[in-house]
Amino acid sequence: VEVAVTDAFVSRDGDAVVIEGEIVNVGDRAINVALDEISLTSSAGISELRMAAPPLPWTLDPGRRQVIELQFVRPDASAVLLALLGYTFEIQGLQ
Repeated sequence: VEVAVTDAFVSRDGDAVVIEGEIVNVGDRAINVALDEISLTSSAGISELRMAAPPLPWTLDPGRRQVIELQFVRPDASAVLLALLGYTFEIQGLQ
């Protein structure tokens, strides 16, 4: 599986962190992505996932690419760590 973050920003109302990206199944078996394989953490703790598009769980057949959007409750921190399917992305500049 390959995971990429294409954009990350604070929502217009300032209440959410929006993360856009894509997942590509480069393997030869279908993969399933559930809520427990996604987290957003910061010095303020773990942020609650408000919305996932498409809705979870996701199933990706071999060779399939899925564009995703995740919205988390915005923490009181300037940087967060997104963990998704074993990948970790640091997102800064949220204050």
